[in-house]
This record gives sequence, C-alpha cells and structure tokens, in this order.
Amino acid sequence: MGLSLFFSNGSSAPEVLVGDAPRLVQEIDLVEAVPSLTDDGIQPLLEASRTSALNWNGIEQVEDIWGPSLDGTLTRERYYRGAHWMEQPSVFVLSALSEGGTPLGKPWVIHAGRDDRMRPNDDAFVRRLGAPERLRLPEHRRL
Repeated sequence: MGLSLFFSNGSSAPEVLVGDAPRLVQEIDLVEAVPSLTDDGIQPLLEASRTSALNWNGIEQVEDIWGPSLDGTLTRERYYRGAHWMEQPSVFVLSALSEGGTPLGKPWVIHAGRDDRMRPNDDAFVRRLGAPERLRLPEHRRL
C-alpha cells in the first residue's frame, strides 16, 4: 500500500494506518512557506526559514505563472531550480510511531536521488525539487 506524506513548515498531520498490509512510501511533499506582504521574491525563504541553512548557490528562476483564485485574487507562482542542495543526493529516514511516540519497527531509509536524475540504487521517486513562491494580489476588474 503506497503512502503519500505531506509536511508543511516542518509538521504533518498524523496518519492512521489500519491493518497490517505492507506499506511503502510512494510520495513525500515537503513545503516550507514564509509569509510576506511584499514581493520580495525568494529572499524570505533564503533568509528566514528552516531551509535558509541549505546551500542556495546556483538558484535560478525557471517559471512565472499567474492564475486566478476562487476568492477573486490572483496568485503568482514563481519556480526556482538549480540550487546546490537540489543537485545533491537526498536520503530520507522515516519512522512510524505509535500514539505514544514509540517506534513501530525499523525506520525506512529512502534514497530519493538527485534533482531530475535517477541512478539504479535510487528509489522510484519523481524528483521535482524546486522553490515555488506564491504571492496573492487583488484581481483588477474592468467595469
């Protein structure tokens, strides 16, 4: 049974696993957001987040998208790639814990490989390492 794990700003909602079917990690989403009232680009992420200690040398913007939101605002999404940390092999160590925090079995060691490159010993991950930036602006309407 494939698991999809989502972490936002360092935390995740608890997953309740029922039964004893074999499990595998199918997807890991790690999202780090730094709210900003101004358009500072990726700088708040580089300077004031848990990821600021990563090596961001080589980062480049690769995409800029504007889209309407359901609340009448526009959302701007900028995507960045090429940071040194994105080009290095990634390994995740995940542990399933009981409600009391006791480990349930051995931890999973997942070799996610490098950005857009898969080697034979990497697990079957689609690597999309990036630094999306979202900015919501009021939509300008014509009368």
